[in-house]
Formats: sequence, structure tokens, C-alpha cells
Amino acid sequence: MYLLNRKFERIKLVGDILSPLVTAKQSPIYLVGLPRSGTTWITSILSTSPGIKCLFELFNVEFSPEAKPYIKKYFRREEHHEELALYFRKILRFNHKEYRSEYLGRIYKKFPWWPGRIMIKDVHTTMALDWIAQQINPIIVIIMRHPCAVALSWSHLSSMRIPDLEPNLDKFLQQTKLMADYLAPFESVMRNARSFWQKTGALWGASYYVMLEQQKQHPDWIVIQHETLCQDPRQQYRELFDKLNLHWTPTTDYLLNLSTNNNSDDPWIPVRISSREHNKWQKELEREQINQVKEFVQPFGIPGYLDF
Repeated sequence: MYLLNRKFERIKLVGDILSPLVTAKQSPIYLVGLPRSGTTWITSILSTSPGIKCLFELFNVEFSPEAKPYIKKYFRREEHHEELALYFRKILRFNHKEYRSEYLGRIYKKFPWWPGRIMIKDVHTTMALDWIAQQINPIIVIIMRHPCAVALSWSHLSSMRIPDLEPNLDKFLQQTKLMADYLAPFESVMRNARSFWQKTGALWGASYYVMLEQQKQHPDWIVIQHETLCQDPRQQYRELFDKLNLHWTPTTDYLLNLSTNNNSDDPWIPVRISSREHNKWQKELEREQINQVKEFVQPFGIPGYLDF
């Protein structure tokens, strides 16, 4: 919550102290989407609800090396993976020493044993949601962002050589169970992707195809589009808070206004003029780049992104 000033930090602190008697017994929230899909922005806003213990990217190997074997891995619901199950149990006990704390309130930074409702933000476990649902029974929120917007953001950061933002389709193609259960009909599409834009389109399509197919078996999972949030942030966030049984506070108002009406030059700080974000890719990408993304997204038939 490092974007808050002292006044709203105090409001958040009081809420975190008083509310856990109710929130601690509620289901965990699991926020998931591809990198640069808006997960950090959404996490920051939801974290303003009192009594939320926000755990940030628990499968980022920079902070949790033990999570490396599980990144982008697919697990069938019925499979037994004791080490990964143990990792999740440790998360829910909140005794892990490597948590990133940007979105933890002061009470949880100082007293991690203080009760609260766990909220996990992750971009690395998109293929394992059905298995995760079986293990910890969270409310899963799938965050979608237009494939061209994701491609544009990845291209801006490509010079930094960040591995998470390299569209590596081999990580999917080499998983025989994932291909057999979901992606076999799209194998030729994925193998034919050559350019950065083609690979990003295919990876985006494959990722959300698997997530949405799994969501069909879990009608309680929530799917939200980044574009919708940008166009009407106050109303859309209000609805999301209601669905998750979260409490809107003056801190929520403050951070939502700050994050949607200002621009930060830091790509990792979620502060943007939201009304400009939903179609920025149309102004910055060349038509050929858009067409390459589109060509490799369309075979997956993702609702809401069939034509652009």
C-alpha cells in the first residue's frame, strides 16, 4: 500500500485491526491473469478493503525460489503433488518469510499472525487453476486484457530482457497432459507462430482458452476485463467489491482516484489515466503488428476478443 499517504494508511490500519473477526473466515481470493494484464492495479484497489492479507506473486522465483518447478505448469485436478500442496498450506498459514509486502497493511507487516482474509495475486499459475481450486477452495478471479494491449506492454519491456514477458510457447507444447486435455487442436497454430507478435497472440489465446475452459466447470469463478474497468472504474470496481464481499472505504476512493487520474513513468506502479488505457494499443501499434496478433488469437475463439 505504498501509494497511500499517512491519513489513509491510518484509516487502513484501523480497518485491518477491527475487521478480521469477520473477514478471516471468508474464502481466500485468488487473482490471476497474464503478466501486464492489470493484476497489480486490481490487487492494489482490492487491498484497500479492511482485513485483507495480500500476498503478491508467490510464484515469482526472484522472491520464492522454491516455486520454480511450478511456474506455468498444468496439473490435473485429481493429481497428487504433496510439495506444492504443502506450499499452499504454508501460504494460508502466513508463515512464509519471502512474501513481498507492498500491498500488506502495517498491521500485517508487523504482526503477520493477525487474522485476516488471504488474497493471492499471481501471474504464473494460469494453467493450474482447477487444481488450485481443489486444494484451497478460493474465489478465483480471472483478469483479461486485450491481446494487443498485452503485446504492446510486453514489447515496451522486452529491452529489459524479463523472462516472464518472453512469449515462450515451448513451455506449453512440452507438457503432454496440457496438450492432450486442452491444446491439441491448436498445436499447429502454436508451432507456426514465428514473430514476437504471432507468439504473443498464440500464447495469449492458449492461456485464456485453458483458463476459460476450466472456468466453465466453476460458475463461481469471476472473469473481468481490464478494458471494462478502465472505461467505468468506479461502477465496475463497486460491482467487483460486492461479488467478493469486500468493503469499500475512504481509502478505496482515494487510491482509485489516484490510480485512474494520474500517469506514472514507472511501468511497475499501477497509476495510469484509465480512460486512455483501453484503446491505447490502437494508436501505438502498426496495422501489421495488430494483424499478426489477431491471426494467432482468433483460432482459440475467446469470447469478447473474436475480432479487432
